[in-house]
Amino acid sequence: MLQQLEDLNDARAAIALDQGEFHLLFQPKIELASAKMTGAEAYVRWAHPELGRLLPASFLSALERQERLADLTNMVLRESAQAARRWYNQGRSWHVTVNLSPAELIDPELGDRLTALVDECELPYGLFVFDIPESAFLVRDENLVPVLEDMRRRGFALALEGRGAMTASAEDIPLALFNEIKVSGSAIIKFALTTKSAGGLIAERQKMAAAHSLPLTAVGAEDARTLHALKELGFTYAQGAFISRPAEARVLDTWTVPGAVKAALTEPAPRPRRAAATPRTEKKPAPKTAPLKQSLQDTDFGPEMVTLDFEAIGDFDLALPGPGNFNPLCLIMAERMRLIRHAPQLHGRRVPGIGKRIVMKVQEPPMKKPRRPSMLARLGF
Repeated sequence: MLQQLEDLNDARAAIALDQGEFHLLFQPKIELASAKMTGAEAYVRWAHPELGRLLPASFLSALERQERLADLTNMVLRESAQAARRWYNQGRSWHVTVNLSPAELIDPELGDRLTALVDECELPYGLFVFDIPESAFLVRDENLVPVLEDMRRRGFALALEGRGAMTASAEDIPLALFNEIKVSGSAIIKFALTTKSAGGLIAERQKMAAAHSLPLTAVGAEDARTLHALKELGFTYAQGAFISRPAEARVLDTWTVPGAVKAALTEPAPRPRRAAATPRTEKKPAPKTAPLKQSLQDTDFGPEMVTLDFEAIGDFDLALPGPGNFNPLCLIMAERMRLIRHAPQLHGRRVPGIGKRIVMKVQEPPMKKPRRPSMLARLGF
């Protein structure tokens, strides 16, 4: 049954690509020293007719199984080039960043495809920055470095993107091919708040950037304190929800850097005040709660369970299904997401789904105590 659902989802994603249901949003990138916009990163979304706007995690695997990733990249680059041309005509030489999957980076014809698509809009190749994940160098495919060298010879810019701990050794990465280093993920960006000097996961990338005179970009600046700390740590560029959420290209025509962002770059944001101490009162023991620790693949339907576990699949408020409108098809995507039916205390609630994993904590069912046998039963009567 699940295989049939997966096949159905794969076919639906491929049809959606042909029917133009995919579109781009762009997130502004600013220079921290000047507080000026220098470019934007393109993010692809699926405007699903029933489920609304879906994030890439909901459809990339499906398109890869259908061997349609190249078609998706062509669409993304074509729309990115059209947006860049739109801004270029307005006198704005903003860079446009496009993400490439590891599978595409070993295609010897990638450079030809990119050149043909950019030539349609008659734009300088240097306006296009392609994100290369560090994980691409774990495979050590013989085509990877030649493909990157070909892209650089054509004039395209490359950014090395890292998330979390370094996944590849610095010795295995040809840093001379890159134009910048990116640190992505709000978790490691938040590290900037805990130290006055770069350290840990940030320090590794900062050392690489300094050794090769490369600018350092932070992706995931979500508040004023983080943005100010990133500037103090020596980051050159930043993007994130505090600066601007991804928006349509036409919205950026008139977008300006918010005053709160400019203020955060000149003065540190005030620390939040601590709440006044309240007198201690004797607390009753709280009901036992625990997050669901099973993987999605190991989670099965079962009436005896009261847990609910799913991953939000859009940047909108997602209504949790109740008993009357439960539909497992609506959330089973490439990762085989499954819902558990019985979570009455959660039915009808709305939770923010901004592409973040949501694990609900619910009360476990009370354990039934075994009935004590009677005196006659213990005596054998």
